[in-house]
Amino acid sequence: MLNSIASLTSSTAAVDAVLGAVPVPGQYFSFTKIVFSLLAFGILARAMTWTDTDLARLHGRRTFWNAIVFLTGLLAVIVLLFVPNFLVALLLFVAVSSAGLGSYILQRNSLVAETDRVFTAAHLKKVLIGSGAKPAEKPLPLLELQIAIQQTNGAHVTAPDDELLQTGFQLAHFLLADALSQRATDVALIPSGQTTRLLHRIDGVTTERQRLSVQDSSALVSFIKYASKMDVAEKRVPQRGRLVVNSKGGLTPLWVSTSGSSAGERLDIKLLSKAQELTLDDLRLPADQLNKIRGLAGEPKGLVVVTGGRDCGTTTTLYAFLRSHDAYVQHIHSIETRPLTELENITQHKPKVSEGQIDTAGTLRSVLRGDPGVVLVELAKDAPTLKMMLQAAQSRKLYAGMSSSNTFAALSELMTLAGDPQLLSRSLKGIVAQKLMRKLCPTCREAYQPDSQLLGRLNLPVDKIKQFYRPPSKPLVDEKGKPIICFTCKGSGYFGRVGVFEILVVSDEVRELIKQDAGISQIKSVCRKKRMLYLQEQALRRVIEGLTSVNEVVRISKT
Repeated sequence: MLNSIASLTSSTAAVDAVLGAVPVPGQYFSFTKIVFSLLAFGILARAMTWTDTDLARLHGRRTFWNAIVFLTGLLAVIVLLFVPNFLVALLLFVAVSSAGLGSYILQRNSLVAETDRVFTAAHLKKVLIGSGAKPAEKPLPLLELQIAIQQTNGAHVTAPDDELLQTGFQLAHFLLADALSQRATDVALIPSGQTTRLLHRIDGVTTERQRLSVQDSSALVSFIKYASKMDVAEKRVPQRGRLVVNSKGGLTPLWVSTSGSSAGERLDIKLLSKAQELTLDDLRLPADQLNKIRGLAGEPKGLVVVTGGRDCGTTTTLYAFLRSHDAYVQHIHSIETRPLTELENITQHKPKVSEGQIDTAGTLRSVLRGDPGVVLVELAKDAPTLKMMLQAAQSRKLYAGMSSSNTFAALSELMTLAGDPQLLSRSLKGIVAQKLMRKLCPTCREAYQPDSQLLGRLNLPVDKIKQFYRPPSKPLVDEKGKPIICFTCKGSGYFGRVGVFEILVVSDEVRELIKQDAGISQIKSVCRKKRMLYLQEQALRRVIEGLTSVNEVVRISKT
């Protein structure tokens, strides 16, 4: 009996031990873990919604960044559900979900104005304290674009020991990174009273970026001069130097120049792009014009003139002409005061200086003694140089740059400088005039129906033109009233430039008129009968294509 009782007691204890391991009702779930998980999911969902709204407002890469944020969020949820240790899972959830969202925030902050950046110290202060506080003076923006300043031999410029130059070292990196991100081709620091104006030239239009203090400007100029091997102490005599910026986009050569004035020292920086590496096919010419350009380049001998004003891309076009020749078969030479870039297997000369004057004719004479096959002269603006080129063009190919506004103005100048109509008629093959127009931003351009009176003034058929394009006609705002900033053009309405060309091919009829020393109006009349289009008419073709706006045509017509 006692044994039976003992056995029963032992069995009961074993059952109690097993049942004791099972959670009692109410202990299957942790209320704290549920609250934290739901809170994490809510924050993640809110972040995804904000990302999509922000991308729509800023015209960003919506599909790409939404996918990045969603996938990292999904991975974070999987981590939270399947990692056994809840504290570790929660920390991993925060880290993984922040990776995608943080990447987007870094990228969007590098593209928008400083006042529109989020999760910065200024933004968090504004959110926590309110917007009533007095705004601080804006410093130069620190962008995500990492750069390194180098000398032309590839040596990196490090921070010097001098305190002033150390400040300039930091400011120079901020300034050049900002210029690259804004696609500026020229940067200028111009003293103006108690401040210094910082100007950017973007797509051929100069705008004021901001103003710097005299102290910051002085430190910046001093460092740039130090890095460019200039005399830092010399503040009045003009100086020139060169640098290279190494960024994510590759190497960007810089031309640096300083000049003194009563207001202070001015700094100019020109950022050389890869546009100088274009070929004729890269100029984006209409098919009919491209055929004419190829025909001029294919002529085995004769003179081709490329003309245009300052910053019109004439050097780029001249380089494109040179690249149409085989530099390994022909001896190609160029004469340039300041070459924009090194041309592969092409001998580049700087014109001689005689008695303080540039002697282009003397340099050309020396080059021709070597019997070159192709010669480019950057600027033919004097009679001796032009006459020598016309003589040489009877047996070889020559290209010349000029600064006239159109082909007929260039032809008139050529006839005056040559002084010999017969020589000019034998040697001249064609004249190309060009200007650069800003292209409309493909992301935010706006279609509209042009007024019939406008079409009439432009001599365009009213019944065939359905729509033109232009930058946004009014500031766009989101549901909160904040202005939209286009990621592509950063609010300018334009992105990049394209050349517009007027091409005068010297036909037999035109050649005979030049030989007879006929007037320009008579030559114009013959060219119009051959359906030659003037520069403005070629520009309107780009408007009809949707590539640029009517206002841009008006702007370049005034320059």
